[in-house]
Parts: sequence; structure tokens; C-alpha cells
Amino acid sequence: MKAAAALLLCACGTDVPLGRLAEAAGAGGAGGCQGSYPAGPYGTSTGNRLDPALAWPGLLEGNDNAATIAIAGYFERSACPKARGLIAVDVAFNGPSESIADVLGAKLAGDWSGLGIRLLYLVTAGPSGAPTLADAKAWRMAHGSASAVGLDPAGTFFDAKFPTAPVVVLVDPCAMRITYKTTVPLPKGEDLPGQVQALAATSCMP
Repeated sequence: MKAAAALLLCACGTDVPLGRLAEAAGAGGAGGCQGSYPAGPYGTSTGNRLDPALAWPGLLEGNDNAATIAIAGYFERSACPKARGLIAVDVAFNGPSESIADVLGAKLAGDWSGLGIRLLYLVTAGPSGAPTLADAKAWRMAHGSASAVGLDPAGTFFDAKFPTAPVVVLVDPCAMRITYKTTVPLPKGEDLPGQVQALAATSCMP
């Protein structure tokens, strides 16, 4: 069974509505916030920018109605006096993913609470097969989260080498570039907290 993907995203300074779409045209620099969505190359590996066309059906943040979640809606183009970062994590209905979801929940409520981090789960498989809206609601309920939950049967961040392991991806929300990616579940991924703190301290810098 494939894992599910989760995205933790932070806005630069201010809250950005999950449904807001950014313009896909134009070029972006290596750092700082851009006026339009940064140009490619796009991909899902470390160093790549996320394609603005990425979108998934599912549940928007704090909303139980079916909707479309667009990655471009997370792009922060304004000035960033309180630059933060973005995290993406693969999760599934299994032990390793449940464990990392618990860790992330505790961190978000604890020492990451002031970092402006936002979370998006992308479920690539439900307990009985292809993910459904009911699975998205079940995942949200199980983890006491108001975060967005998308349905991603294609497995945007899926790693074939580790089909059941959670995949963690960190992204700068201004450059929309992946700065870190690992398929190692906690507690083996001890460097994750440090990576998150570093991203929050350096993302969206000019």
C-alpha cells in the first residue's frame, strides 16, 4: 500500500488562505518573495521548485466541504518581515505515519507554535484502497487537526523504495523550492526538528 503525503506549510508573516491561487507566470529569484510564482525547473526532489499546477481534491484548512487544494495557493509573494518555511510529509494509515503525525502535532502545539507552520496531508491510499473523502475526514479526525487533507492516489511525493514510510519535505514558501526531503520515519529522522528550525530562520530571505 502506498503511503500518504502530508504538507506542512508556513506563510511569510501573514496567514495566506489555502484556496488562494498565485499566478503561475513569471520568473523568480533564488531567494526573497517574488511578484509572481517562481519559474522552474519543477519537480519533487531536493532543490526543485514545486509545479504551480499541482492540485488535489480534498478538504481545505478548517473546512469539511469538498474542495480543490492548489499548491500555488501557498505561494507567498508579499514582503516577508517574519520569514518562515513550509514542510511536506508523506503519511499513511500505518504505524510509522501515525507516529510522525503525533510528533508533528505535538511540535506544532509546542516549540513550533510560533513559526507560522501550516500542514497539508496528502493521502495516497486509504485503509481499503484508493483514498476517498471519507478517508480524508477520518485522518483529520484521528489526529485532531484542522489542517487541509488532500487525496493523492498518484503519490506526488511517493518514494517507491519506501512504500510505507512517511516522507518529509521542507519547502521555502517564497522560492517554492524543496530544501529538504527524507523518507526516514521518526525517531530515526532526528535531524528533522533542526531542519525545520533552520528553514523557519532562513526562508523568504532576500
